[in-house]
Amino acid sequence: MQHYDEHTLELYVLGADEAKSLRTDIQRHLQECAGCRETVERIATFYRRAEGAVSEERPVTQRPTKAMVRIDRRPDVFFGPPSRQLAVPETRTIMGFVRSNPIKLGLGSGILMIAAFLLVQGTLGTAQSNPDYYVLNNEKQFLEVYSGNNQFLWSVPWGHSINLTAPGRRSQMSPAFVVDLQGDGTNEVVAAISHLGGVDVDAANVRVFAADGRLLWEKVFNESIRFGEQNYPPSYFVRGLVVGDFDADGKKEIIVNIPHRHSPQLLVRFDHDGREIGRYAHFGHFFDLELIDLDGDGKQELIASGIDDVDSAASIAVLDPSRIVGALESQVTRGFGFKVSDAEQQYVKLPRNEFDVRLFRKPRVFGVLSIGENTISFSAGSSYPVPENGSAYSLDYLFTKDMRLREVTPTDAARRTYERLRQEGKFRAKLDEAFLRGLEERVLYWDGKGWENGVKNITKVGEKTER
Repeated sequence: MQHYDEHTLELYVLGADEAKSLRTDIQRHLQECAGCRETVERIATFYRRAEGAVSEERPVTQRPTKAMVRIDRRPDVFFGPPSRQLAVPETRTIMGFVRSNPIKLGLGSGILMIAAFLLVQGTLGTAQSNPDYYVLNNEKQFLEVYSGNNQFLWSVPWGHSINLTAPGRRSQMSPAFVVDLQGDGTNEVVAAISHLGGVDVDAANVRVFAADGRLLWEKVFNESIRFGEQNYPPSYFVRGLVVGDFDADGKKEIIVNIPHRHSPQLLVRFDHDGREIGRYAHFGHFFDLELIDLDGDGKQELIASGIDDVDSAASIAVLDPSRIVGALESQVTRGFGFKVSDAEQQYVKLPRNEFDVRLFRKPRVFGVLSIGENTISFSAGSSYPVPENGSAYSLDYLFTKDMRLREVTPTDAARRTYERLRQEGKFRAKLDEAFLRGLEERVLYWDGKGWENGVKNITKVGEKTER
């Protein structure tokens, strides 16, 4: 298979005349090549975000003092998830106690005051040097780390950050976290890096830094992987990671989302010291990871949204992260030669529809849109955007938290695409209740042996429901 270079794909995304003669060939190639689809999506999202940044002024609501500095420097920034801030006693609190209780202090007051002052200074020093949040400075291509009082601590070369989240959609998955991995009150910085210092390296890199910026450990993924008869040479990147205490031992663990440039996909689980606990292999990329307690048992499930490239179907996998131990492969996309996974609690396949047929697209689940008290909604649609107006679509799938589908709703983008295709005589069905109901009736659930229709049964992996 002959692939297109990134410059040609960029011209294609921009609709440039230089790529006009190649458009049909590129579109045909994108239907078969997940790696080039990923490149097209990344480029298109970059320009979409850039256009949005120019046309839309976003209010600054977080850390206003530091925000002024960021605005002056004009970086393209993404905020990491907030971490726990240390409680810092103020000097005036202790001095107030001294003034209010001179008798109680007696002859040791001087020593007590000195000790208290040193204690406060030490605590302040710890708080001021403890990482609290990060900024991805795409202008300077650095990951910058700051303390809770907005003091710059240190930075590391980053390169251009990859696209993680579609505009307007939530995601827990992040390129980096500031988190207390050891449970000792001091934060580490976990960074998933696929571009080092502006140089595109064809390997996925995960690094963990101490509070003072020292590198504690690093993992590089540059191994080949085999699926069926096809051997895939090393060509990985990191889409993001999630952090949680999956085995309830009081120490955080890391799950890294590592897609191959083609269809193979790995979720790799590390402990706080960088030891690999296990990996879960799937044929088809996951575009979003979410940690959600779906069944209310106090344990978070890992929701992986993406595409099953064996069947070219949009898919949602509900995993028990504590069961990702050793080398495992998905029950649905077997072929890696690993042990069959027992981490899959549910696996849901969404139906291909007339949008996918008329637009020559592979559908996928972009990720979680929102989480309600008893519901969770997902966005699913075309696998990559193209420049023509009205050529992308997405549908919102609303599930209960036991993954029972309640309704399917077309987005405005879907309605616009439908109108264009209808006017061109390419969309035969009506985008009405019957169309949406037909989608609901064709959602499938994997029970460990085969697919079950969700209208009749809501099955979990390994649980066959009697009819």
